[in-house]
Formats: sequence, structure tokens, C-alpha cells
Amino acid sequence: MIEEPRLIEKFFGATLRLNKALKPLDWRIAGQLWQMAQEVFHKDKFTTRNMLGDSRKDVYEAVCDFIDGPMDKALAAGEEEIIIVSHGAVGQEFIRKMMNLPLDATIPDLGNCDILEFTGAPGNWQMRKLYDGPAMRPSGDSLIGHLKPFTLADLPPVPEAFR
Repeated sequence: MIEEPRLIEKFFGATLRLNKALKPLDWRIAGQLWQMAQEVFHKDKFTTRNMLGDSRKDVYEAVCDFIDGPMDKALAAGEEEIIIVSHGAVGQEFIRKMMNLPLDATIPDLGNCDILEFTGAPGNWQMRKLYDGPAMRPSGDSLIGHLKPFTLADLPPVPEAFR
């Protein structure tokens, strides 16, 4: 068993704490900062960092580092089962990476104590939800049935000048 610091929960940043302002002037500034943060976030949900926080991209990069490092080494050494306990945003980025989903894909939130199973091999993973934590029952629900993996067919055509 190892503790992996790359897989800590996403830090959502200071704007989530702006409602704790005390003075009337602070409330006005807090409201303006919150509005600005929301406008920027809605334009780019993947790479935008909340003030003093992490972006989805930051979490995705940490997950990729873990998969390409300790996880690949464990699989190459013959480990057949790897159990990862993580927070929701980290779990979502595992889904994005392992299932090769586009960076702009909206992955549903994971519930507390949800259990996902990935089977297969790198580049050919299958995923299923084994347990629905909030409902406290076994599950066969598809979390990403509406999403398709990113493939070469998704790339734009090669411009004539480069052919």
C-alpha cells in the first residue's frame, strides 16, 4: 500500500470562501471576484483555475503522471489488481484518461463511496460502476454511456497545403 501525493483532491480555490467576507465593502469585492471567476470558468471549464486553486487540467496531469509512473510499473511487474481510493475530481480524471475521453467531455460527478472497476489493458480499458455509494446498493449503471473515446477520426482534416 502506498500513499500517492499526486492523487490528492482538487483544491477548489479561494473564491469558494468569498461568502465569509465580513465588511460591506468586502461583500461587494467578493461578489465581483465571484462573478469574474464564474465568467472565466464558463468559457473554459478544463484549464481555468479558480483563484488560488487547481484546474481540472492540473488534476488530469497528476492522474496521467500516476498512470504513466507507479501504475504502469505495477502492471508491468505483474500486479493484477490495483485499488485506488480517491476523491471525486480525481476519479473523474481517471475516467477521462483511462477511457480516452475528449478533454471537453462532461463526466458525471461521482458519489461518496462509489466503486468503479476498470478491466482490460492500457489502451483498451472497459469501465463499469459496481456500487452506488449514496444509494448504498450494487450498480450496473453506465456513467459514460453517452460519451465516446477520442479517436483519429475526431481530428480535423489535413489542410491541402500539408498534403
